[in-house]
Amino acid sequence: MKKNLVISSENKNSDSNKNLYLNYLFYTNLADTSDSFSEAENMVEHYSKNIDDICFHEDECEKIYINIFNNLVIEFNKLHKKNYDKKALSLILGHWLKRFIKVCYDRYFLLTNSFKNNKIEKLNIIDTENYNFSTKESGGIFFASIDPNWNYALTSRMIKFFTMNDYIISTFKKKNTILDFELKKFSEANYRSLKFVIAKKILDLFETFQKKENSVITSTYFPYFYEKKLEFGIGQLPRHWDFNYQVESEFDLFKRKKMNLSDNLNKINLENFIKLILPLTLPVSFIEGFEDLLKKQSSFPGKPKFIFSCSSYDMNDLFKIYSATKISSGTKIISGQHGSGSFLLPESKYLPELKFSDYYMTWGNNDRKEFFPLFNHKIFLKTNKSNVGENLVIFSRSLGYCVSLHDRQKENISTISTLHNLSNKLSKKILDNTRIKPHSFKNKNLHHNLLSLYKNINLKKLEDQDFFESTKKSKISLFLYNSSGILECLALNKPVVCYWPDTYKQINPKFIKKFELLKESKIFFDNENSLVDHLESCWDDVPSWWDDSRTKKNIREFNKDLNLKPENQLYKNFSTFLLNLNNKNDINKTDDIYTLW
Repeated sequence: MKKNLVISSENKNSDSNKNLYLNYLFYTNLADTSDSFSEAENMVEHYSKNIDDICFHEDECEKIYINIFNNLVIEFNKLHKKNYDKKALSLILGHWLKRFIKVCYDRYFLLTNSFKNNKIEKLNIIDTENYNFSTKESGGIFFASIDPNWNYALTSRMIKFFTMNDYIISTFKKKNTILDFELKKFSEANYRSLKFVIAKKILDLFETFQKKENSVITSTYFPYFYEKKLEFGIGQLPRHWDFNYQVESEFDLFKRKKMNLSDNLNKINLENFIKLILPLTLPVSFIEGFEDLLKKQSSFPGKPKFIFSCSSYDMNDLFKIYSATKISSGTKIISGQHGSGSFLLPESKYLPELKFSDYYMTWGNNDRKEFFPLFNHKIFLKTNKSNVGENLVIFSRSLGYCVSLHDRQKENISTISTLHNLSNKLSKKILDNTRIKPHSFKNKNLHHNLLSLYKNINLKKLEDQDFFESTKKSKISLFLYNSSGILECLALNKPVVCYWPDTYKQINPKFIKKFELLKESKIFFDNENSLVDHLESCWDDVPSWWDDSRTKKNIREFNKDLNLKPENQLYKNFSTFLLNLNNKNDINKTDDIYTLW
């Protein structure tokens, strides 16, 4: 029987048995919840079946990245009449480019498997010759990756480029709205508290005393006061560094067609496909809006000794362009660990920060010379008070995006299934005290089907509470994904367990032995029934499990060189490190500074 490959609603058959979906993203976006569905019959076989597959595909994407990046450095500099080196352009382009390559890699191999293993009806695809694949800012790639229209355009272009199947080309009439993503709107909720507004007004008074050599410390995950205290510690008046911006420019097809990344247009392969489509895809902030962002740098120090941030190097395009521009003046780039994703996930191997950072602050890892182990700074000043909550608090994963080399949305479906199973398997005494803490997701229009499935789960929810407020209510915290919250609970000595289906797909193989320690102590589970049995056995006496000497020993071993508990002396050492770095006359010579670590 021929199948309809549902890359858009136009390709969907009224007989749901005949529909074939590339992955669960396409299924959750395009199927109706009432449709007949079987993964074996209605889903393309995925190219990543286990952790070894994922690691292999990560390596392949990195090879493509290196080849494309080298060409992009030349074309980017030529377009903007600049002379950025690879380190600087890794800082500007690295995160976005790696994600875009993975998106293309993922869709290509899913399409390949669909035509290889199935007979497919003639497809309706759209003309994408001059289609605007770009987003306003680099963070828009996340939302593009799950948008039905954007994915329809991308798969249409692939099918035509690789001549994958018979097709009919039509004109796409729907508006591409992904350009509306703006980091400022996405993150503005973080800056609304009264304390923050007052602090900002006070710190803005110090702008007059700014020197061009002042270092920049911002978005470090330290408590705001202690972040500013670091600036005092290096002998400068603290400032609130406002890297908010707005991209006003519009997509310019003529300007983009000046870029030529392919040196062999006749070669039909994935790398060449990406090179050909890249000029249409780069964010507006990197092309049409680039000069405007350069001009906004005048309000920041002209020659900072160092720039330190843990999160702004990812999606803040103004911050990235400013930081990259200062590298040629000798400015040192200090970045820091985001969370578990920096080391514990399969994709952690090719972290972009490792390409451009002079120093990388970790929560304990010291595997590389540029690493300096500090502590888990997300729990700095947090304490585990003796009072114990009464709830089983279940932390579910963000609804997420589709920039991974495994089926990220299948994980959501599996999580929902786990929650239903737990609601049926756990005893009433535990269920009466069970609460779900859903992960926040700001663009809910892109996940309406998943959200409706979550609403059907018959468990009470903790709404409008952050992680630490939620853990205060927990007797035991249960994480259904490889979360930074697991590390935070372990460092704070809060009872925690974790389980997710396809367990080892979410773990960097390098750290499997660490997780085996947690498994031995009944903290990490790879079997749902074993998790339920443990919760039932320890619920009435959590300390008998959590305070057991073997459990404590294994937690210490897990945390060692990975997840250190904050100490004031370590904070002071770090402040001294920054002071020494800031006071160096020749900031290219740092061996004597590095000995601190």
